[in-house]
Amino acid sequence: MTTLRELLEQTDRGAERLAVARLKRDVLLQLDDALADAGITQAELGKRLGKSRSAVNQVFSGDGNVRIETLAQYLHAMGKEVVLTQRPTRGGAERAKAARLRQSLAAAERGQSHVHRLTDS
Repeated sequence: MTTLRELLEQTDRGAERLAVARLKRDVLLQLDDALADAGITQAELGKRLGKSRSAVNQVFSGDGNVRIETLAQYLHAMGKEVVLTQRPTRGGAERAKAARLRQSLAAAERGQSHVHRLTDS
Protein backbone atom coordinates (compact mmCIF):
# COMPACT_ATOMS: atom_id res chain seq x y z
CA MET A 1 0.00 0.00 0.00
CA THR A 2 1.35 3.40 -0.99
CA THR A 3 1.45 6.04 1.73
CA LEU A 4 0.44 9.67 1.26
CA ARG A 5 4.06 10.70 1.73
CA GLU A 6 5.20 8.32 -1.01
CA LEU A 7 2.55 9.73 -3.34
CA LEU A 8 3.62 13.30 -2.57
CA GLU A 9 7.29 12.47 -3.16
CA GLN A 10 6.45 11.37 -6.70
CA THR A 11 5.68 14.93 -7.83
CA ASP A 12 7.95 17.98 -7.75
CA ARG A 13 5.31 20.08 -5.94
CA GLY A 14 4.63 17.33 -3.41
CA ALA A 15 8.32 16.76 -2.77
CA GLU A 16 8.78 20.51 -2.28
CA ARG A 17 5.93 20.68 0.24
CA LEU A 18 7.41 17.76 2.18
CA ALA A 19 10.82 19.47 2.21
CA VAL A 20 9.23 22.65 3.59
CA ALA A 21 7.41 20.64 6.27
CA ARG A 22 10.64 18.85 7.27
CA LEU A 23 12.54 22.15 7.54
CA LYS A 24 9.76 23.72 9.59
CA ARG A 25 9.71 20.69 11.91
CA ASP A 26 13.50 20.80 12.28
CA VAL A 27 13.49 24.52 13.12
CA LEU A 28 10.76 24.07 15.73
CA LEU A 29 12.61 21.14 17.30
CA GLN A 30 15.80 23.21 17.41
CA LEU A 31 13.94 26.05 19.12
CA ASP A 32 12.42 23.68 21.68
CA ASP A 33 15.81 22.08 22.36
CA ALA A 34 17.47 25.49 22.78
CA LEU A 35 14.76 26.59 25.22
CA ALA A 36 15.19 23.41 27.26
CA ASP A 37 19.00 23.77 27.21
CA ALA A 38 18.71 27.38 28.36
CA GLY A 39 16.45 26.26 31.23
CA ILE A 40 14.02 29.11 30.66
CA THR A 41 10.37 29.50 29.79
CA GLN A 42 8.88 31.15 26.74
CA ALA A 43 7.86 34.03 29.03
CA GLU A 44 11.49 34.51 30.15
CA LEU A 45 12.67 34.34 26.54
CA GLY A 46 10.10 37.02 25.70
CA LYS A 47 11.53 39.26 28.42
CA ARG A 48 15.06 38.77 27.06
CA LEU A 49 13.85 39.67 23.57
CA GLY A 50 11.49 42.47 24.61
CA LYS A 51 8.56 40.55 23.17
CA SER A 52 5.31 39.30 24.65
CA ARG A 53 4.93 35.68 25.65
CA SER A 54 2.19 35.31 23.04
CA ALA A 55 4.55 36.55 20.30
CA VAL A 56 7.16 34.02 21.41
CA ASN A 57 4.51 31.29 21.58
CA GLN A 58 3.46 32.10 18.03
CA VAL A 59 7.02 31.44 16.80
CA PHE A 60 7.33 28.23 18.84
CA SER A 61 4.00 26.91 17.58
CA GLY A 62 5.02 27.38 13.94
CA ASP A 63 2.37 29.96 13.11
CA GLY A 64 3.32 31.95 10.05
CA ASN A 65 6.75 32.40 8.47
CA VAL A 66 9.65 33.16 10.78
CA ARG A 67 12.28 35.47 9.34
CA ILE A 68 15.85 34.22 9.44
CA GLU A 69 16.80 37.27 11.51
CA THR A 70 14.10 36.43 14.06
CA LEU A 71 15.28 32.83 14.31
CA ALA A 72 18.86 34.01 14.86
CA GLN A 73 17.74 36.48 17.55
CA TYR A 74 15.72 33.86 19.41
CA LEU A 75 18.56 31.34 19.36
CA HIS A 76 21.11 33.97 20.38
CA ALA A 77 18.96 34.93 23.36
CA MET A 78 19.14 31.26 24.40
CA GLY A 79 22.90 31.05 23.89
CA LYS A 80 22.75 29.25 20.54
CA GLU A 81 23.32 30.03 16.88
CA VAL A 82 22.12 28.59 13.60
CA VAL A 83 24.23 26.07 11.70
CA LEU A 84 22.81 25.00 8.34
CA THR A 85 23.61 21.95 6.28
CA GLN A 86 22.20 20.81 2.99
CA ARG A 87 21.68 17.45 1.37
CA PRO A 88 20.36 16.23 -1.96
CA THR A 89 16.60 16.09 -2.13
CA ARG A 90 14.90 12.74 -2.19
CA GLY A 91 14.82 11.82 -5.82
CA GLY A 92 16.55 15.09 -6.67
CA ALA A 93 19.49 13.45 -8.40
CA GLU A 94 17.16 11.40 -10.57
CA ARG A 95 15.03 14.45 -11.44
CA ALA A 96 18.16 16.47 -12.30
CA LYS A 97 19.50 13.67 -14.48
CA ALA A 98 16.14 13.38 -16.27
CA ALA A 99 16.07 17.16 -16.84
CA ARG A 100 19.59 17.10 -18.34
CA LEU A 101 18.57 14.21 -20.59
CA ARG A 102 15.47 16.13 -21.75
CA GLN A 103 17.64 19.17 -22.51
CA SER A 104 20.12 17.07 -24.46
CA LEU A 105 17.34 15.43 -26.46
CA ALA A 106 15.73 18.79 -27.21
CA ALA A 107 19.10 20.19 -28.33
CA ALA A 108 19.69 17.13 -30.53
CA GLU A 109 16.27 17.59 -32.13
CA ARG A 110 17.22 21.20 -32.92
CA GLY A 111 20.49 20.02 -34.45
CA GLN A 112 22.54 21.38 -31.56
CA SER A 113 23.83 18.13 -30.20
CA HIS A 114 26.75 18.49 -27.83
CA VAL A 115 27.46 14.78 -27.81
CA HIS A 116 31.04 14.05 -28.85
CA ARG A 117 32.67 10.80 -29.74
CA LEU A 118 35.51 9.67 -27.56
CA THR A 119 37.97 10.45 -30.36
CA ASP A 120 36.83 14.09 -30.55
CA SER A 121 38.82 16.59 -28.52
